[in-house]
Amino acid sequence: MSALNWKTVPGERGVYVRDYGDVQIYRLQGSHMGQRIIDNLGPMTLDKVKMIRETLNYNRKNNIPPFTYKDMIGEKVATVKAEKIVQEKQRKVILKEEEKRLNNTVSLFWENVYWQHRLELRRSLKENASIDGRWRNFIKPYFGEIPLQDLEDEHFKNFINNMRKRINPKTNTVYSDTTIHKCLTDLRLCWNYAVEKKVVEHVFPGKAITKEAREEVDNEKKCYLDYDEAKELADLVYERRLNSRLDHDTYCYTVLGLCLGLRAGDIHKLNQQAVERHIIDRTKNKRARFVHFGFSPVRSMLDERLNMYPPANPLEPLFLTNSTNSKGKMRTEVPHLYFAIIKELGFNEKPKRFGHALEKIDFHALRHTFATFAAMAGVDQYTLMKLMGHKKPDMTNRYIEIADAHQATNLERALPELFPVTKQEALDE
Repeated sequence: MSALNWKTVPGERGVYVRDYGDVQIYRLQGSHMGQRIIDNLGPMTLDKVKMIRETLNYNRKNNIPPFTYKDMIGEKVATVKAEKIVQEKQRKVILKEEEKRLNNTVSLFWENVYWQHRLELRRSLKENASIDGRWRNFIKPYFGEIPLQDLEDEHFKNFINNMRKRINPKTNTVYSDTTIHKCLTDLRLCWNYAVEKKVVEHVFPGKAITKEAREEVDNEKKCYLDYDEAKELADLVYERRLNSRLDHDTYCYTVLGLCLGLRAGDIHKLNQQAVERHIIDRTKNKRARFVHFGFSPVRSMLDERLNMYPPANPLEPLFLTNSTNSKGKMRTEVPHLYFAIIKELGFNEKPKRFGHALEKIDFHALRHTFATFAAMAGVDQYTLMKLMGHKKPDMTNRYIEIADAHQATNLERALPELFPVTKQEALDE
């Protein structure tokens, strides 16, 4: 078709049209940089033609591409294509995440990744056996098929409710809160490793639920020695202290536990500098605290120790041997020998402790014994809290178990004689 067939649109400069009745085809004529430009627009409405004309005129006037309708269409096509590419990439990412989510159920991650990692840590066989038992009996049946990323608070609440209704076939009672808390702790450790491996990103969803379950656990140990037992233990370790360095270690540990209430971990790291300063820096709660190393039995023991086995320097631990544990850290054999001594003395076989796990005597029982004896001697709660290195009095109260006889003595001492005591002879008359 020749240009003569195009007709100008009245009132619209540079706009031409061919009218085919049902269809109108438009073209634009203009110029840019002294060159004539013809844009064939094709069939469309006049309003759209005017919009395109205004856009092209603005671009040409300000020298901003595109300058032609063809370039404008090409740019639009390129934009649409780029958007499709982005959408396709996003779709693939979503599909990959969904596949990853479905393939990372609690069961698959635990058995294929986490448990292998735990075995590499070389934890005790007994501990691993306990965790594996809780996994097979409690955790896997409930959480196993749930994708890790889908775990929510509701899952943990339902698990706790189900466990509290479940009957233990061995005892014919419901499972304790301690068992529930241990299961949740096992799952939390698995989750933390998943975060480390970047399988999941957010914090453990059952954190608040686990904290509530822990607060409901009654694990306040009530293991302490009475005076006769403490005396028997002290005499035995004192008598054997010169047999070997390990026996002397055991004697020192016993003195520090009974007379100062030190934890085994505090004694492990004890050095000559701490003794001279009467300060322990690296405690369990990360706070330095005063320790009365000048207490006569403690001072006597330390003087003997420093004379018999002087450290190479003031910062060297006083009691650690050259042996190491599975992680390569130095350790002491005292706990093993201590358990043998407790077994030899038969403390845990006594009727008052038989069948009560919380009453069993271990090394930490010396710390309980120290707190108990101090309270019986009249040491006030605040002072005892400082001696024990606690932040709150509530924690100190967990260590204080006053003997029944001592309670009765205090009661008689505190209350005046309200009524005259009638002697049996008077009644007989």
